[in-house]
This record gives sequence, C-alpha cells and structure tokens, in this order.
Amino acid sequence: MKVIYFMLIAAFMLSSCSSPDDNELPIPATGIIVENALVSEPPITEDMHNKEFVIQTDSLNIFNLEVSFDDGVTYEPIDFSKYTLLGKYVPGSGCEVIYSRNATRDDEAKKVSYEIKADQYGVCDCSHPSMNWVLIPKIPEDYNVVFSVELINHE
Repeated sequence: MKVIYFMLIAAFMLSSCSSPDDNELPIPATGIIVENALVSEPPITEDMHNKEFVIQTDSLNIFNLEVSFDDGVTYEPIDFSKYTLLGKYVPGSGCEVIYSRNATRDDEAKKVSYEIKADQYGVCDCSHPSMNWVLIPKIPEDYNVVFSVELINHE
C-alpha cells in the first residue's frame, strides 16, 4: 500500500506545474534591453491584463517598480532620466513557459519594437503569466513603441 501511495505522489509531482521559483531564472533578452537589469515583479492584477506599458517618468510608474543590477540582491528606484520601462502581459500556459524578449530601436522611423516569445511546454492546466518588464535606454517621448507576442506550443 505504501508503494502505491508513493507512486501516486511521485506521478503527481512529475506532472504538476513548475513552482513559481522556476520562473525566477534569467530570461533571455536581446537588442537594446539593458542586460543586467532585473525589474521587480509585483503581483499581476486585472489592471495589467491585455495592456502595454511604456513608462517614462516616476508619475507613470503606478506599480512602484524598482530595478536591481546585482541579480536581485538590492533594488533601487528606476532612473527615468536614463531608462524607459516597457511591459506587456502575456498569460503563458502549460507545464512550463520559457519567455524570450527582444527590443530594437529605429531612429529614422522613431520607433521601438518589443517582441516577446513564449515557448509553452506540455499540456498541464497551469498558468505562467508574465508582465515581461524590461528596461531600455531612454527613448524620446515622440517615439512609437510596437509590441508583438508569439506563443509557441510544444506538446
């Protein structure tokens, strides 16, 4: 009986969702994204769903986001004279989701493109949402930011 009980627990653990700690691994970021910047992650609220954020000033930083440049050991206020903060909610589902991000700047078109890719693995009934917050070097107020999301299912 103990063997059957142990096997059931082991099967449940192997098929369950990854823990929130699994999502705290570094997320691949390329382009103009500030590489060593880790933006604080407050709980995701309904106010964030299906929205895109371009935060250029302290007054627009309504979630009081901060940044760490030492792998999360210490956090400090974001210096909006140097940086622009971008964020977009992506629901992410499956047993595991791996996000990758890329931001590019086109000065001629006065445009920043922020691309988010979510590789979703497995058929678990789990949610792995992310706001995909990234810091980029400060952009002028008149630049347009275009967000795109690609969800890829790997079963």
